[in-house]
Amino acid sequence: MKRIFALALAIALLPALTHADSGNAQPPVLHCQKPTPPPKHKPTRAQVDSYNQVLPKYRACIQAYVSARSADAKKYSELSQANAKAANTAIEQFNALVKEVGEK
Repeated sequence: MKRIFALALAIALLPALTHADSGNAQPPVLHCQKPTPPPKHKPTRAQVDSYNQVLPKYRACIQAYVSARSADAKKYSELSQANAKAANTAIEQFNALVKEVGEK
């Protein structure tokens, strides 16, 4: 029984180990250029206008980054679930074989 558990654990951890080795363990770095806000004390009109021009671009960049990270999280969650299901199926097949052999 310990061997079956060890086999199941190895199969379940295999996808995590291969993903960690692939260099994709860390999410991409955020490359959005954060705008400098105008000074709080007596900002000039030009400083306020400049900030108001770049703020929507920064917001759009952040939104795109968050959307991409959310999509990746969903994709890897689905991949993880599929790998766990495949591992469980392999364990069930192995256990069925051992049971069949033991009954003979």
